[in-house]
Amino acid sequence: EKVDTSMQYNELLEEYKIASQKEMNLERNIWESAGVVGIGSIASIVINASMPDVFSVLLLGAFFVSLVWIWWFMAKRWWDIQHVILLRKQHIENAINIKLETYIKFCDRKDKDREYKESDIEGLTKKNLEELEEIRNKDNGKFGKRGVQKSLRWFPRVVTAIWLAVATRRIITGFFRPNCSPI
Repeated sequence: EKVDTSMQYNELLEEYKIASQKEMNLERNIWESAGVVGIGSIASIVINASMPDVFSVLLLGAFFVSLVWIWWFMAKRWWDIQHVILLRKQHIENAINIKLETYIKFCDRKDKDREYKESDIEGLTKKNLEELEEIRNKDNGKFGKRGVQKSLRWFPRVVTAIWLAVATRRIITGFFRPNCSPI
């Protein structure tokens, strides 16, 4: 639905700016927290080598595995909120006739949607579409696609698997070390 008055336009433009700021804050939260949790996880795995007893290793491992999974569920929530914000921004763009998110969505579309007509993005000229297609196809069609979540979903699983391997190794070596108690 299009805007009727300049007051509506200004209100929607202000909402768009606020939504953009919130979206960027969520993105920063996700990546900063991922960095902290990632560095902490790596450090904890390295530190475990200096720990003398299996119990300490298991406790440290349980803590960091829990931390990584808690981070993952928080990050998923932040991404869900971010997607709602992006959708709202696109609705505002349609109402006030700006196209930033629409352009990004065009470049993100799947290859099966290659039949993208001028009418699919209201107000774009054939030249606009050709320029977008050129950006989308740069580097042999390797436009940086959305979907980082699909890659990052492996992060908690990898940390869990590493800690399981570390704990298993420490338990086994603890039981077979002469004159040592495993715990």
